[in-house]
Amino acid sequence: QISSGINAEYGNTARTLSEFPDRTLFPSDVLWNGCNDTGYHSSHLISTKMTYKHSNERDDCRELTQSSHDKQARIWVIAHCIIKNGAIVREWLVRENARLYTQLGTSPSNVARLWADKWLKEKLDDEKETGHLAWLAGEFERVQSEASSEIRIDSQNIEPRMRGVYEEVARRIVGGFVQVWGGDAGCEKEKKSEEYKDNGDNKENINDNEIKSRGNGTTQLKNGGSDKNGTSRDMFKDMVSKIYHPHARYHSPLIEDIDLMGWDEISDLHDKHVLAGGRQVAMSVDWVIIKPGEGRRNDVTSRDKTLNAWRYPTKQDVQQENDFQEKFPLANEVSETFTMAIRWSMSGYHKEENPEAIVPVVLIAESHLDCAGFRITRDITVYDDVAVQAQILLNTEVVKTLEL
Repeated sequence: QISSGINAEYGNTARTLSEFPDRTLFPSDVLWNGCNDTGYHSSHLISTKMTYKHSNERDDCRELTQSSHDKQARIWVIAHCIIKNGAIVREWLVRENARLYTQLGTSPSNVARLWADKWLKEKLDDEKETGHLAWLAGEFERVQSEASSEIRIDSQNIEPRMRGVYEEVARRIVGGFVQVWGGDAGCEKEKKSEEYKDNGDNKENINDNEIKSRGNGTTQLKNGGSDKNGTSRDMFKDMVSKIYHPHARYHSPLIEDIDLMGWDEISDLHDKHVLAGGRQVAMSVDWVIIKPGEGRRNDVTSRDKTLNAWRYPTKQDVQQENDFQEKFPLANEVSETFTMAIRWSMSGYHKEENPEAIVPVVLIAESHLDCAGFRITRDITVYDDVAVQAQILLNTEVVKTLEL
C-alpha cells in the first residue's frame, strides 16, 4: 500500500503492533550511501518474528481470523529509506507477505483477492482522486522507460580514492544479476499500460534528484520454454553460473521453504518467476549500495592459479581477477568480500492461457547480496508476492465477479 504523512505511518505501525504485540526485529545488515543534499540511502535487512493476537474489536481486520490466533511466523523484511536532515522522507518496505500468511494458516490467494477488491473499489470511488492503481500505472510506465538507462552507482560511503574501482566491481555484479533476472533476449514493445484504466493524471511525483540517481535494468521477453525469444533452462543456468558462486545460497518468494544452494537448484527457477513467459518485461535498477568487507585482493592470484579456490572457483574467475588487477592500479586494495543492496523493479504482462489476455504486473523488490571475488555467494531477495497475486486477480477474476 501507499501511505503519506506521519499520521498514516503512525497508524500503520500502531495497527501492526496491536496485531503482533511481541513482534521482534532481528537486524541482519544495514548498508548506506548518498549525502544529505540528495538524501542518504539506507537498506535494512531484517528477520522478524511475531505472534498473531486476534481481537474481535478490530472489525477492519479481514485478512486474519480467530483461527490464526497465537500462531507464530518469521519472515524477511527489507526497508529502504531516504534520509534528509536526520529524518526519513521516503521509504520502500518489502515483506514476505505470502510466507507470513501461510505460516499463520491463511491462504495468500484469499488475502490477494481482498486487496484486489479494495483497490478496485478505491478506484471507483469518485471522492478519491488518487489510489493504488494510479500508482501502479505510474510505476509500470516508469520501469518501462528507465529499463534502458545507464546503471549509476553512488559510492559516497567509500573513501574517495577507492570509489572508481568499487563502482567497477558493483557494475559487474549488478550486470550479472540483471542478466539472470532481467535478461537481454529482446522484447515486444507494442503494448502500453493503459490496461490499469488510469487516465494518466495520477502519476507518482518524483523529484529531479531521484530521477537522476536511478539506474537501469535490461529489457527482455522472459520465457521458460526454448523458442527463439525465450530462455531455456540451459541458457538460464549458463547465466546463473557466470555470476553466482557454485555453492551460492538463494532465498526469495519463489521458493517455499529452505534456501536453494548451487547452480542446479537456482536454475530450476528459470520458469517460476511471475513474469516468466510474459511480454514486454522490463527491469530497472533503482538504487545500488556496495559495502566493502574484509581482506584485500593483494596476491590472491597468479597467472594460472589462485591461492583461494573457493573465492575464485574457475579459470575464468582467475582471468577476470588478473584483468581487473591490470586495469586498475588500486585493485589489490579492494576487499575480496563485500555486500550489496539492489533496489529494483519489474513490469510487464503476465503470461495467460489466452494469448490475447492483457494482465499488467508491477513488482517492487530489494536484494541483499553477499559477494566474494566477482560472484554472489548469498542472495536474499524480498518482494510482496501477495501484491503480485492481487494484480493478476484484479485483471482476471475480480473484475468479472466483484459486485459494486
